[in-house]
Amino acid sequence: MKIFTDIKGWFEEFKFKQKLLLAITVVVFLGTIATVSLVQREVRLRSKAGSGPAVLTIIPSSENRITGESGSFDVFINPDGVGVSGVQLIIEYDPSLVQINSVQPGSFFTDIGGQHEFRKDISTPGRIEYGIMFELGSGLTSISVKSAARVFYTTKSQGINVFGFVTEGTIYTKVTDGEANDILASAFGGEVIIEEVVPTLSPTPTSTPFPTPTFLPTPTPTSSPNPGGCEITE
Repeated sequence: MKIFTDIKGWFEEFKFKQKLLLAITVVVFLGTIATVSLVQREVRLRSKAGSGPAVLTIIPSSENRITGESGSFDVFINPDGVGVSGVQLIIEYDPSLVQINSVQPGSFFTDIGGQHEFRKDISTPGRIEYGIMFELGSGLTSISVKSAARVFYTTKSQGINVFGFVTEGTIYTKVTDGEANDILASAFGGEVIIEEVVPTLSPTPTSTPFPTPTFLPTPTPTSSPNPGGCEITE
């Protein structure tokens, strides 16, 4: 009997270890998926540029909208103590999800004044090209952490649209110092999550029945007899 008891105990312990191993495997697998997803999102939103100190960031980095809704985002610049004279922004997006309406100078340039837009093209679906600098010959630079530009858009259909910086190619995103050197280190994009409009159904109105009128009978007139049975003559 002791042998059977030992075998039974060993078998139950084996099953427990199998379940424990399976649970650990599932947790590790799910953790790996989550890590890969976060890394992919970071790569998608972050574009590595040069080795300078300046950083561009789209604010807000993520927001929710519904189809047909208007929105905007700012491209913030952090020069990290180096005087910046201008920026060139090349941003890509999904034209099936978003329509770009306009681009305007940000407070980084307007607060000082004398800015010059040397590139502005939003006519190509899926691409924004915008360049702005302080007025030529002014010698102005700024180390402020402010918005370099504001982009206005309208959502078109459901999905997740990513605004990503182009940092390579013939025309690319850059930040220039007072000597026209590119000092951009990194550019962080953003996204907008677009949901369909859910129609709100109005309750069907219920009609109130009119009460049925009740008709009262008209009393029948009765004639009164002549008192004393007298005949009345004229």
